[in-house]
Amino acid sequence: MLRFLPLLLLAGAASAAPEVRENDRFRLEAETTPQEADELLLVLEQAHAQLAARFKGKPGKVVVQVTEAAPGAADPRKVAIGRQPGRYATRALLLREYVRVFYELARAKGRPAETPWCREGQAEFLAGHDWDGRTLRMGVVPAVSADNLMGAALAETNQAGFDLGPLVDGSQPMSRALACALYGHVATGEGGKPVKGFDKFEPKMAGGVKAAPLFWQCFGKQADYAPAFAKWLEASQQPFVPITGDWEGLSPGRLRGSCGPAGRGFAACRFQIPAGEFKATVGAPKEKKGWRAGVVLSYASDADYAVFLADWVGDFHIFKVVGGKRQTLEQGNGAPPSADGYYRIQLFRKKEQVYLMLEGGASYGPWELPGSGFGLAVENSDLAFSDISWK
Repeated sequence: MLRFLPLLLLAGAASAAPEVRENDRFRLEAETTPQEADELLLVLEQAHAQLAARFKGKPGKVVVQVTEAAPGAADPRKVAIGRQPGRYATRALLLREYVRVFYELARAKGRPAETPWCREGQAEFLAGHDWDGRTLRMGVVPAVSADNLMGAALAETNQAGFDLGPLVDGSQPMSRALACALYGHVATGEGGKPVKGFDKFEPKMAGGVKAAPLFWQCFGKQADYAPAFAKWLEASQQPFVPITGDWEGLSPGRLRGSCGPAGRGFAACRFQIPAGEFKATVGAPKEKKGWRAGVVLSYASDADYAVFLADWVGDFHIFKVVGGKRQTLEQGNGAPPSADGYYRIQLFRKKEQVYLMLEGGASYGPWELPGSGFGLAVENSDLAFSDISWK
């Protein structure tokens, strides 16, 4: 199995002068390390290619600035962002602002939007991505992100009295989350492809036409469209939400947890889809030492959850986090990782009892753990989880 670990977007000290990378498409000025500047340029190059194919145009050369502080004044031909707390968040912001600039220059050609939510939702949705250091997938519901826009949109639509009509026509402001979800549905709602009517709707939006009544003419009456949108939204929730640390989706079925700039500390994320069984693989090549990784056994809140960690030699530690403090439940020496250095973990929940099994036959539990949900955890390292599945 290929286990490529992407180049880290380092949060450490940047060079005194900005790193500059320049070609026919970009002038990148980044207050960062040379390695991160190279990676950011690669992300931008792949974004450029995907957007050029999508919008059938090119924006010309774009200046991109990534700074430690807040960016300066807006410029229609420039992308300027401040670094975010996490790697995914920094890339997502970079992509969102680049989509906006690209679209305005190459597709809308300076024509203002009569109904802003469509362009805003487009930038938000297309900024959702996976990145493994080599391949960028834009326009996907991220596997994990702190924003959890689809979750926020679902909560909004479930509120009593929710009415899509005045939000679509612009008479009421649309939230960032709902704009992202609504664009995501019309652009990818048919198995990843646009829903019927998108080919008529999108060109009009590029031309600055008001969204309503065009939206309903293209996608059907509100009474028919709203249930289809709600069904898609419920099925399009991101699987994981960070509890602590930095998390990012690498590719389908692969996530990475990072503990900090020096690889010290603890990171955990929760799985928010109801499941009675959960599987994941984690570890590192045999030559890597000092790591600990495992799963969240049960989750009640960000201040109340239980964790199983195993290390590179087979020692394990089971603990609860209560009020931000650890309470050890069990620890000792158990089954070591497999010959290739990886643990293949399987979790089961039966009511409030949780069982854990490792490939090879070692088992732990059951534990009486109220709450629900599972998750992933890593300590003192940056590690990728793969083969993630559930039912």
